[in-house]
Amino acid sequence: MKKIKIYNFIFLLLIFTLNKTFASNLIDINNEELIILEKKGVPIIDIRTRNEWLDTGIIPNSHTYTFIYDLERDNFDKWVKEISKNIKLSEPFIIICRSGKRSKALSQLISSQQITSKFYNSKKGIIGWLRSGGRVKKYE
Repeated sequence: MKKIKIYNFIFLLLIFTLNKTFASNLIDINNEELIILEKKGVPIIDIRTRNEWLDTGIIPNSHTYTFIYDLERDNFDKWVKEISKNIKLSEPFIIICRSGKRSKALSQLISSQQITSKFYNSKKGIIGWLRSGGRVKKYE
């Protein structure tokens, strides 16, 4: 009897884990996928700082909305409110930062808050984009 309970627990845990995995609205993408999505008109949100934009430039047609990760929920809520002025949260979008670390952290936060049904995280950030020959324009 005890063995059956353990198997049931493991089975339920497995189903719960798989359900969370398949239900995720976050998709990590490489530069080739970024190019395809960009050509399809999927908006890009660059979350770096102004100085970073000035230093490297930005991907043409991207939206610049700095996000500094902190533990304050207000910062995230204000950021979401700001991007929703130009981005339809009901449609897919791409998050990019310098190296992929900040955008991954933000993407996990977005996913946990379920503010959108599907979005993408650029795994290598603008550094990877530039290394692969991706085009940028001067930030103004």
